[in-house]
Amino acid sequence: MEQDDAEYPDINHRARSDLVRRHKGLQLQGPAIEQLGQHGASSPTRAIKGLPIHRGFACTWPGCRHLTPSWKRLRVHFNNEHDIKGARARADLWTSVRLQTFFTGPKRAIYYFCVGISTGGSDAVSAAGDPPTPVGRGRRATMADRQQTRPEDQTMIADITQGWSLQQEEQEKMQKVMEEGILRHETTNWLKRTGWSAHFAGRNLVDIQACSRMPGCDDDELRRMATALDRLFFDRCIGGLKSMPLMTRLLLASPHPHDAHSRPFGPLQEKTSMDRYLVYVKRFLCYCLNVLSLEEDALFAEHGFRFTHAQRASLELLWAHLQDEEQSGEGLQEEILQILADFWMQRLDGDPFASPLWHFVGVLGIDGETGQLRPAHLFTYVLAGLVFTGRALLGEWAIPTRERAGMTDLAQRFAQVRDAWLCKATYSPMGYTLSLLLYGRKIAQETGSRLMVSWSKDGEMMYFMGKPILMEKIRHMVARMTKDAEDLLWGQLMFKEGDDERFIIPLAGIEDDLTQTRRGRSFIHTNDLAGKEVEMLEDLVMGSRKAEFLDRAGEWKWAGIRKYLKLVKKLEEFLLLLSHITGGQPSRGEEITGLRLVNGINRDRNVFVIDGDVVLVTQYHKSLAHFDSPKVIPRFLPERIGQLLVMYMVYIRPLTDRWEADRWELYGKMAPPSDFIWHNETGPWESSHMSGAMGKWTSHYIGRRITLQDWRHIAIAISKKHARDRGAARADFDDGDNDDESEQYEAPDDLAACHTGQTAANYGVTIDVLKRLTAESLEIFGQVSRRWHKFLGCDAQQLSALEPPLSASSSKRKGTVEPGGEEKCHPPRKRAKIASLEKLRAGMTAVEGKETDDMILPALRAVLRDDAAQFRSPQQEEAVRLAAAKQSPLVAVLPTGGGKSLVFMIPAMLAGAGVTIVVAPFAELKRQLVTRCVDSGLDCKSWPEARETWPRVTLVSAEAAVTDDFLQWAADLSVRGRLDRVVIDECHLTFTAAETYRAKLRCLVLLRSLGCPFVFLTGTLPPLRQRDFEEAMQLQAPLYIRASSHRLNARYSVLRVRNGRGVMEVKKLVDSRLPRLSPGEKGVIYCTSHAKCRALARQLSCHYYHAQRDDGDAQFVAQREQGFRAWVNGETPYIVATAALGTGIDVAGIVHVIHLEAPFSIIDYAQEAGRGGRAGEPITAEIVVEEKDWPVEDHIRDSCLDLSTREVHRLIRTQGCRRRILGQCLDGDLRDCKDLDAVRCDNCRRDELLWKSEPPSQGIVASHARGRRDALALERFEAALGEIEELGKMGCRICWMFDGVKEAGHRWGTCGTTTEKDLSFSSCMDFQGLVNYKKDPQARFLSCFYCHVSQELCRDGYETKGASCRWKHAVIPMALAAVTEADLWSQVQEAAGRDFKGRDDYADWLGRKHSKLVCGREMTNAMAVFDLVLKWRQTQGLTLTTAFPA
Repeated sequence: MEQDDAEYPDINHRARSDLVRRHKGLQLQGPAIEQLGQHGASSPTRAIKGLPIHRGFACTWPGCRHLTPSWKRLRVHFNNEHDIKGARARADLWTSVRLQTFFTGPKRAIYYFCVGISTGGSDAVSAAGDPPTPVGRGRRATMADRQQTRPEDQTMIADITQGWSLQQEEQEKMQKVMEEGILRHETTNWLKRTGWSAHFAGRNLVDIQACSRMPGCDDDELRRMATALDRLFFDRCIGGLKSMPLMTRLLLASPHPHDAHSRPFGPLQEKTSMDRYLVYVKRFLCYCLNVLSLEEDALFAEHGFRFTHAQRASLELLWAHLQDEEQSGEGLQEEILQILADFWMQRLDGDPFASPLWHFVGVLGIDGETGQLRPAHLFTYVLAGLVFTGRALLGEWAIPTRERAGMTDLAQRFAQVRDAWLCKATYSPMGYTLSLLLYGRKIAQETGSRLMVSWSKDGEMMYFMGKPILMEKIRHMVARMTKDAEDLLWGQLMFKEGDDERFIIPLAGIEDDLTQTRRGRSFIHTNDLAGKEVEMLEDLVMGSRKAEFLDRAGEWKWAGIRKYLKLVKKLEEFLLLLSHITGGQPSRGEEITGLRLVNGINRDRNVFVIDGDVVLVTQYHKSLAHFDSPKVIPRFLPERIGQLLVMYMVYIRPLTDRWEADRWELYGKMAPPSDFIWHNETGPWESSHMSGAMGKWTSHYIGRRITLQDWRHIAIAISKKHARDRGAARADFDDGDNDDESEQYEAPDDLAACHTGQTAANYGVTIDVLKRLTAESLEIFGQVSRRWHKFLGCDAQQLSALEPPLSASSSKRKGTVEPGGEEKCHPPRKRAKIASLEKLRAGMTAVEGKETDDMILPALRAVLRDDAAQFRSPQQEEAVRLAAAKQSPLVAVLPTGGGKSLVFMIPAMLAGAGVTIVVAPFAELKRQLVTRCVDSGLDCKSWPEARETWPRVTLVSAEAAVTDDFLQWAADLSVRGRLDRVVIDECHLTFTAAETYRAKLRCLVLLRSLGCPFVFLTGTLPPLRQRDFEEAMQLQAPLYIRASSHRLNARYSVLRVRNGRGVMEVKKLVDSRLPRLSPGEKGVIYCTSHAKCRALARQLSCHYYHAQRDDGDAQFVAQREQGFRAWVNGETPYIVATAALGTGIDVAGIVHVIHLEAPFSIIDYAQEAGRGGRAGEPITAEIVVEEKDWPVEDHIRDSCLDLSTREVHRLIRTQGCRRRILGQCLDGDLRDCKDLDAVRCDNCRRDELLWKSEPPSQGIVASHARGRRDALALERFEAALGEIEELGKMGCRICWMFDGVKEAGHRWGTCGTTTEKDLSFSSCMDFQGLVNYKKDPQARFLSCFYCHVSQELCRDGYETKGASCRWKHAVIPMALAAVTEADLWSQVQEAAGRDFKGRDDYADWLGRKHSKLVCGREMTNAMAVFDLVLKWRQTQGLTLTTAFPA
């Protein structure tokens, strides 16, 4: 085929297609790779016709046959394979060649071979004697002609483009080098002061910065150095400060030669800050060791500095010791300390860049991502870190910790080092660093911080560091997190059951003495809330979860307790983040993680209850660490979050403290409970723990990771934009000692964020103005918190589904049952049945008697008085037949106008039928049903007229049906065997109206005690509300007959009008429709209130109808009856009504339905709109909504609304098909107007005429949704690995994968199942050894080398050489086990896009980077297979026991 294409380039399309059709079934024979490898630069072959010729390069290294068309790939080849850089200058290492290939696709899968070119300059085809092909015959060249360009032209184009690419590579390289001419135009005062511009002129900044990077997985020596430096710094330099004299620490903290600092030198408030500062020292040593191999001249030419002889010798000795694994750690620490001290104590009389350390300060000024030099405001913190670490190291070097005890000349030795090397105005690296730090802070203060936040015009979208963050997402996160925390507390941590399942603690009744400072006490102990761990124990022992925690001997099951404690930690993370986010402006990390729940030895508690509000009093950590100054800020929590925190403190924390004491007792030890709310074995949580939780849960809820530092910036920006009261009072904390007005009066929003108004713009941190907690400060900061609560949407949130608890004296539990007092301990529920018509038809033998079955159709015709009548739908027929067969409970969901009444009328018409009781919820519906039954020839009466006669059909109102009189009469019928069935018409009202205005409908459940068949009829029962209906009527396994709710003859539309124009718009719609109404046609207008009914009726000069009889109008009753009859008879075409006219009433001729304002629910709307078109005539259903009532697109606020309101909002504001929304809500039918060939709704009519563009925010919404899905997938990984961790180091991973966690508790090595499948421990370890991440450079840093889990989850395994890995022997063994499961293995092969040749090939693929993102992140193929394994387990019914929010 390729020859045909080359020889006949002008072949037409039809002939070409015919050739392809005839030959496409043939198997293609590809060339052998070995044959292609024979044709290198020294042995080119003849060019093949039809293949393009490329200009390329060949490596001439002895024995190397590498060919490539890319100069960049050639350089990579030299660097990786021959360890040669700058190969372009070595012309003897490569040569230019001409290349061809048979392959296309991924570049690494293309194999080239060299071809010879004729001396005439033409290509191989021309050299073979083929004449050049003309472009065209007297016409312009087309795109097809260009694709058929002659080979010599292809070569020319390739030569030129290759030259261009080489030029671009060189230009990119030159852009990384600072040139003198450019510097004259780009140098700022800051760069002049640092001297970086002149120092780095002519040098490659990117290459210089690359030499200072932290060690990778293969840099064993550098990683060993970093570990030794960690121990040196934290164990000796920081830990040794405890034994350093106070005056020495005061002097160490001061940069002035003759003055001591007011605060002693000490550890920073956050260890993460010290870790970050120490990274600069690690990078310095890595940089020195990386460039150590260069000669001094080359080092100066490429980098710009030289080592002294002593410095080079000490570094070479250190490198030798790092390579010696037998070298002791203490010896390395001493050697590193001495080397660093030598660098800090280098005298700089001339050029400061003669010091490697000062040169490295400039290296730190290079931004590795952008290649630019850092400005002052992005570099001062680096200088501060160098000063801190330098002081700590030199302090330890001058007076070593181990020698201080007997040191007599401590002051002299320290003074010698400090005066010469640690102060300002000294010729030393520290002197230059301090000077530059002062200058940088001055520049940063004058220029301000970098712009990090910008806003959309409406203020609902923030761009933080260029990333969009929707305000509604933040509100939604708070709402969802609060709900998940409540569900976690009550669903898994509390052991309450039955009536005590949920309750609240009356915070308003708590008396909290803020002056109480007794050790270990809080408001819990003064309000009879202490000792609740005993109540928890009682609930546990008497509840259904006892077996999880206690064995038969009463001993604790620690496996179950460990799972419980994991859930407690999860709740603690929720509480920490909710307190941090909703408590007002964010405090600093350890200021909130260090909060105490009880009074400590020298610190008071931080949680108070003031006037029913839970208040967290945070303290400024830096000031307290040095002065014990009571500088406090009150933060008020929202009601629900405060309730959660108190429940945790009263119930959960005491129990976990007891378990902690029991655990220590097992080891013969004892420790007091922690005073801190958020703590572990070493003390309060560090800010790194909080930041990790912040990133994890923000990813989960909003799909974007926000760190603690990010949130600080975001929250302050939100406060300035949305939550700050410009006219609010300023906080006055004057105690008479300070006359500086700027520090006495501050904006409380700034103080809450731990900075003053002067520095708020740059996010400052001074808070010395706050002297004490006063009544005024409580009021002012309370306003700050409440404004913040209002923005987050949690200011008015109430405890859902909870009532106020009982008083403390009325119940031991201090709890209440949920509204209605229903019993919560239900037996296990069966899954509701959905009837299949085919199965029902096949199972009609269950109907008693074929004779009854044959009488169904005649009975239908008798009822309808029509000898040709048929059932309207198959669902109607099946419902009638099953009701006649007394199947129970039967739920018939037929659309309005679908003939529901026949479901009970036809069975009542059959011979031998008993009494059918029909409950009608509305009086008008009851009257209509009586009339229809009588007209059909049925013996029918309403209650109480039916008391003495026992008619076949008895109609009763809902209120009368639950009276003692009627229940007794019905029970007597049942006992006598005369009661055939009870039918509840419009049964959806038992949970919709019962929840709002007709609570008595709940009592209809009393009819269930009659012990007879039940039939429930409705036109609107959404699948999502089936459970509510079943609970309301105590149904275990109802049989549903469901027809589509779609009304094909209805045209739905929504009109949005200006405020105050709603009534006028309705009048306009009525006036425009009146002339087009035929005789007998009519319309109805629904309003949401009686007052609007009257007002609109006056405007339209028509009658109005509602169900309340005690109306102020004395003539209302008569008017309602007369007006309704006049409307039914067609005397007045329109009537105004409430929902009382919306259910079950059958009036002919309704063709126009208008809703003034949104309906209460989709169910109500379907019922009310369903009054029209009952005979099949077209109807128009319109909703008129004013601008003020239009539901704005706000997912956060919608999440706080009930389901019915959310559905109505979707119907109104949707831009898609309204019929689809109705169908989805009512019966799960997602078909739209077009699919149903129905009358088009307003949106569908518009879409048929107008193409709809995607909203601008759609991409942002999709991005956030994708981020949240990725976060959930990563949480699934953690949950699965957590289960595996619970199995222990040798728990059977294979049985966990195939059989679940309960079957995997045995040892892997003794499992017979794994031996049969060749998945024994030794076999899996052998296979695991074949996985090598080093073969793929892109996969080297994706997974931990020791446990093979993604470094997104195992972050420090490579640093500890696997010692900290928690999930060993999990990922790779399961990847091997996937081979034994056919379905799973086919998914693996599909993910790989190929078949595997064997285990070695499979293991090689597992160790490479996956071609697609896994959980939104780059991961290895092994992790991709692990993801497939987890999804496959779900299909097998093996769910994870570890719970996390969905």
